[in-house]
Amino acid sequence: MSGFWQLASGSPPPNTATRLVVKGPRANGSLEIERDYSTGVVLERYRVDAPPIASELEARRAGDTLVLDIPGVQSRGAAPSLPNREETWSIGASGELIIDVADRFGNAPAARSRLTFTRRIASAKPGENLVANGDASRGRAHWSFVGKGSVDVRDGNPCFVLSNLSLVLQTVLLPENAPGQYLVAIGAGANQRIGPSITGKANLYGILAPADGSKYLGYMQGQQMLADSPEPNRWVKMSGIYPVPPSTAYVGFRLGQGSARGVEPDGSKSCFDDVGLYLFPTEADARSFVGQWKGRSR
Repeated sequence: MSGFWQLASGSPPPNTATRLVVKGPRANGSLEIERDYSTGVVLERYRVDAPPIASELEARRAGDTLVLDIPGVQSRGAAPSLPNREETWSIGASGELIIDVADRFGNAPAARSRLTFTRRIASAKPGENLVANGDASRGRAHWSFVGKGSVDVRDGNPCFVLSNLSLVLQTVLLPENAPGQYLVAIGAGANQRIGPSITGKANLYGILAPADGSKYLGYMQGQQMLADSPEPNRWVKMSGIYPVPPSTAYVGFRLGQGSARGVEPDGSKSCFDDVGLYLFPTEADARSFVGQWKGRSR
């Protein structure tokens, strides 16, 4: 069931994720699921057929299906309560992912629904941005926020804003023909903090991995991935070009802030805009693209 999935159901129940990223189950029983809502990405971790560890949830195999147990939430404020949910996952005859949902409050009868997802296919067109919502025009959609990250408007345009080493993350699907090609990571960054230290400066980073996320195949770091502007709040280009190793299926793409040993964060903010990942057949094509790219840094 590992892979990227797109909702295909015609009339899903409210608060249904439109996209899923599934990593596992792995040999040790761990399973990660990213649920992509219009308000952002929610990460869930499960342990299959074994006691959960820390914040993990329970999952179990039942024949050819996988059953997830998701505890509900009893609200004490204005937010609505959430029912206890049991999801039964299976693969259909045509390769689709079928999720049978049973929601139950207390001892009341379960509300049942069926969701169908089809496999997502990444664009193989050279020069097309593989990152969703890289310009923050749709707010937090398609991104997972860790720490003090937000979307704000700067100079009339939305952008991602980070402070105190917070992170903004997206798992980006690559096309099947990506191995052997060259991947460009690029974006515009601006910092409140300047000086010789990298601490508190906008930084792009990526991890290349196979479909189940069981290991790392490569890293996207170094090069010009740090926004090192000569003056506060000035937009500059961040970029790097990386060959794609065999078996790579996705990139764990990260917007973050640099951190140097002995130099503590001071709450200063970094901004990101027009971030993306672009695939090219040759390194020369990738370098030409980087040289011509302007983004928000112009």
